[in-house]
Amino acid sequence: MVESSDEFFEGKRPWSKIKDEVLEKYMTPYLAKVNTRGQPILLIDGYAGPGVFEDDELGSPLIMCDKAEERAKGNYHAIFINNKRKYHERLLKEIQQRGWSNSAEPRLGDTQLVLRDIHKVLKGQTVFLYLDPFGPTGCDFDLLSPFLNRNPNYSTELLLTMNMPGMHRLAALYWLLRIPVPKKALMLALPILFLCNLHIRKVT
Repeated sequence: MVESSDEFFEGKRPWSKIKDEVLEKYMTPYLAKVNTRGQPILLIDGYAGPGVFEDDELGSPLIMCDKAEERAKGNYHAIFINNKRKYHERLLKEIQQRGWSNSAEPRLGDTQLVLRDIHKVLKGQTVFLYLDPFGPTGCDFDLLSPFLNRNPNYSTELLLTMNMPGMHRLAALYWLLRIPVPKKALMLALPILFLCNLHIRKVT
């Protein structure tokens, strides 16, 4: 049974704790390094949520802001995307309470549409894009490609969750059962699998 987003934010599950710990430990050295480039830093969380779980555990947007305040205060702007108004309003409240309103901007809308709008106005910012959907969803490679193909003079980094069980099922269809995988499924899944290698070559 698929877990709803409301159930997801009732309390932080063990796997969510692991992902947020990875994000927290990743942000500290990342921000310390890119802040020395002298370019403004743009942090984007494509599936931000309310910022706080019902058990008071912090979510990804507040983790990102907390680390940015430590390592790049005054040199970052964060955009946190939600498609549910109640998450958007809760996150807005949490940001205001912490005094981060000048640096952090919750946006209400569809992630793919908002990302297109953001890319259109990018200039020389250092960009960190975090994509960790809560629940089954999709993000077309065509949407991520413009971020990956930015001028290499500007740092662009993506951190994303991949649906590895889905990838394993696709691989099993081809390698074990010798059943051709539908082209549409490959177009949706395989580019995401290879994003990590492309990303590593681009940002280092």
